[in-house]
Amino acid sequence: MIFQKAFYKTIDLLETYYDNHKQDDAIITILSDLDCTIFEDGKPVDQAVYTDWKNLISTLIKNEELSDNDMKDALINFLIYYQEEFGYKLEDAIDYFKNI
Repeated sequence: MIFQKAFYKTIDLLETYYDNHKQDDAIITILSDLDCTIFEDGKPVDQAVYTDWKNLISTLIKNEELSDNDMKDALINFLIYYQEEFGYKLEDAIDYFKNI
């Protein structure tokens, strides 16, 4: 349950960022990969991206809870991972989330 809540919060934060920074193609790519509305089973389009996200966020969950600060840190870690591992241009998004 905590993963589902955190997952939807991640989507919400990324969508809010994208709504205000529409030129950010990297964020729309990640959002597309995490989209759960395409398939009937409700799973994200790219399960590997979801698995990466889940692995990064699971390190911050304590007693089946995730604070807002931990949620923000998890999102930042996720974006940094995608920037470093796959070369996504996410500097602006990372800076944005560090400063909110």
